[in-house]
Amino acid sequence: MVQQPASTSLKTLRDLVMNMDSRIRFAGILDREGRLLEGGMRNSVVPLLAHGKDDLFYLRTVSRIRDLKKFRSNLGELEYIYIKMEKLSFVSLSLRDEKTLLVSMEPDTDPSFIVPAIKNVLVE
Repeated sequence: MVQQPASTSLKTLRDLVMNMDSRIRFAGILDREGRLLEGGMRNSVVPLLAHGKDDLFYLRTVSRIRDLKKFRSNLGELEYIYIKMEKLSFVSLSLRDEKTLLVSMEPDTDPSFIVPAIKNVLVE
């Protein structure tokens, strides 16, 4: 789990992540029920999901994290989930207070760059 500083507001966190790289399409913070607390698409990006499908995507993201955390006693703490698809890739990181940071990127974006950069922002 990545520790989000107490002083960092959700909007500030979202803005910091969005400003890291122009290939980031979306950054959002989800609650434990998969509701978007803060976030959104970059202005120049066309959404890939039909209107209304994003809520289901968010719910499945937090469910996946919750399911994997059940194995932490055997496998260790979950650092992040990275999924690469044909049209985009995304990273999910577990934050404190049962929140999830979801970042979608262009499919050619290398997570080995973006994950440490996100962790550095969260630790500062």
